[in-house]
Amino acid sequence: MKKGLKKYVVKYTLEFFVIVLSISFSFWINEWNSLRNNKALERAYLRDINTEFKDNKIQLVKRLRFMNKTYNIGKNFIKNFPITDQNTDSIFEGIFGKPPYLSSVVSFDPSSSSIKSLINSPSFSNISNLKLKKYIVEWSDLVLDYKEEEEASNQVSKEIIQFHKNTASLNYQFKGLISKEDKIKLEKLVYWKTNTLAIIVDSTSFPMELESTKVMASINAIIALTEPNTLSRN
Repeated sequence: MKKGLKKYVVKYTLEFFVIVLSISFSFWINEWNSLRNNKALERAYLRDINTEFKDNKIQLVKRLRFMNKTYNIGKNFIKNFPITDQNTDSIFEGIFGKPPYLSSVVSFDPSSSSIKSLINSPSFSNISNLKLKKYIVEWSDLVLDYKEEEEASNQVSKEIIQFHKNTASLNYQFKGLISKEDKIKLEKLVYWKTNTLAIIVDSTSFPMELESTKVMASINAIIALTEPNTLSRN
């Protein structure tokens, strides 16, 4: 009787453990598949971010190069102030030449669709690289801070264009004699434009890190952290 009971106890105990192990193994397989799928989805998001931010970098480099050129032109004009009948032609060329540097509205409009898609997906909470996560979270605010400075510079360009429209002594090509009052106004606009550009492109003028430098550093970091060879090691 005891031998028979012992036999059943051993039998059912083994069967119980087999069932528990089978269920545990099934859960482990499902969890492993889920993690693998999430990792693959995360890598797909990060590859899209990498491509998008390389394009953003190309755009920002072009915008900063143009603004730096404009800034240097403005500084050279200021060295030759006050405006006279002898130097008006060169100044007008800088304003409405080809390209019209001082009157151009320059805008950095980065694409952020890949970042928004990632942030709104379940994969975002599973990103293991906390440094990358920090850059992604801070990106929108960083761009907004930079855009405020860019908009201040563009506002001056719009003021210069309006000045041209309102100046009765000048024809459509911005040629002709310019009154003393208008010369003073134009000098102020060139000063204003140059100063707003200094905040964006001239790191020697300000003790703090420029917003444009922060944006470029963030772009470079995001690109580096999402490179395919970097992802393959994670």
